[in-house]
Amino acid sequence: MPGPLIFGLTAFEAFSVASTAFSVLSSLQAGKAQEAQYKAKAKREEINAREQELERKRKLIKAMASQNAARAAQGISASQGSAGAMFRTDAREFERSQYIGAANREFAVGQALNKGANARRSGYMTAGQSLLDFGVRWNARGKS
Repeated sequence: MPGPLIFGLTAFEAFSVASTAFSVLSSLQAGKAQEAQYKAKAKREEINAREQELERKRKLIKAMASQNAARAAQGISASQGSAGAMFRTDAREFERSQYIGAANREFAVGQALNKGANARRSGYMTAGQSLLDFGVRWNARGKS
């Protein structure tokens, strides 16, 4: 006699079904939790990039204000000679820095979101593997 039945299953079979179900749910939840962590990381990357952009703007404004003050003290207008060239160089450097910052931000955010999606898929794959393993064990029961 195989022992007491639970929903028509032996205690061992019921335990096997329950542990597989728990494993599947745990894998799915772990994948979703990791995805949420990576989404939060992507959001932090965006915030950090915006803060860096603001800092670059502050530095540019400060540099330009210093240059303007120095030129004004010398009686030179901002668009004259080397003063104008300095201004254009600062503006080009700022623009280049902005492009690099935006590209870095997009890369970091995209990378974090991709890792999150991969974590979710990994959870699904682990859950599927648990189901397949259970199917193999279930099919093999009583055959040995």
